[in-house]
Amino acid sequence: MVAKPDNSASLIGYIEQSTEEAKNKAIKSQLSSLHNMAKTYYDKKKSYSNLCTKDSLVTSMLERIEKESGQKPTCRSNSKAFLVARINGISSSTTTWCADSTGYFGSVEKLPTGFKCQ
Repeated sequence: MVAKPDNSASLIGYIEQSTEEAKNKAIKSQLSSLHNMAKTYYDKKKSYSNLCTKDSLVTSMLERIEKESGQKPTCRSNSKAFLVARINGISSSTTTWCADSTGYFGSVEKLPTGFKCQ
């Protein structure tokens, strides 16, 4: 929880920090949903192949995230693995949130190049 400001200068910082925290919660929620969709997809198909392009729930969520944020999330999949990631940048801070088929879900220093967040 962000502490309440004691003057107008800190009010701006408070608002920026509150906005950042709200946006991070929304991103984490969206990635959590995508992670759960991927697990369900794998349970049905026994593969992650085409997860990012053929599953209507996943593609719909990816489109929604892009529309809301103006940023296309990264989504990769093959038969044995998947990764979804999204860079969040507000003010001077940038965080990349990531979820993958190993069960990892959280922030990473930079956008991964393969199928694992870490």
